[in-house]
Amino acid sequence: MIITRLLPLAAGVVFAGGGSSIAAQEEGANGWDYGDRSLEWSSASGSYLWLGLRAQLRATEIPSELLSMSDLGTPESTGGEVSRSRYKVGAGWRNNITAYHEYDLRQERMLDLRATWKPSAAFNLRAGQWKAEFNRERIDSSGRQQFVDRSISHYWFTVDRQWGAMASGALKSGGSADSQLWLGVFGGDGRSQATDGGPPMWIARWQWSPSRQQLPFAQSAVKKL
Repeated sequence: MIITRLLPLAAGVVFAGGGSSIAAQEEGANGWDYGDRSLEWSSASGSYLWLGLRAQLRATEIPSELLSMSDLGTPESTGGEVSRSRYKVGAGWRNNITAYHEYDLRQERMLDLRATWKPSAAFNLRAGQWKAEFNRERIDSSGRQQFVDRSISHYWFTVDRQWGAMASGALKSGGSADSQLWLGVFGGDGRSQATDGGPPMWIARWQWSPSRQQLPFAQSAVKKL
């Protein structure tokens, strides 16, 4: 079933990649390469396309869930599971318009499908489905976490992925009042769910940066500083 659903996407990527390669040769582009985001194509004009596949495998020799102290005495057992298996596709046009799509192959569900317009650092506009900028602990990608970066209670204090639109931007960049602002409206019914006709969910977020620089949504530094 998964293979069948992915065939149209694979065909589209192949044809899109072929057309992009031709355009890249005409514009003097850098062409295809393997970079930080897996397989990447970029052009001299600032346009790009990247394809990625992410999987997390887990092997354990103790019970996966310790619900009580008595579980600590359970004999050890060896087991394995696929925690995550996803494909990702990202694209950008002249650094002003970007798009991103992520699909969960393990549970066969769409996670992200969004487009962002970035006319300047002071104003961005996004629409689609993604993790609404509400709870930083949840927004940070699990793919960038190295330790226990999420508490056991975060599932009860997050709005997770939603359909909606959000405007954001930077205020007083580089100064003592350097901060970021987000204002959005969402359906409020969760991932892949259309609104039920009730009132929309509004989100407002203001983040002050005393370090005078915009911080990314990531809790781990895996590169040399």
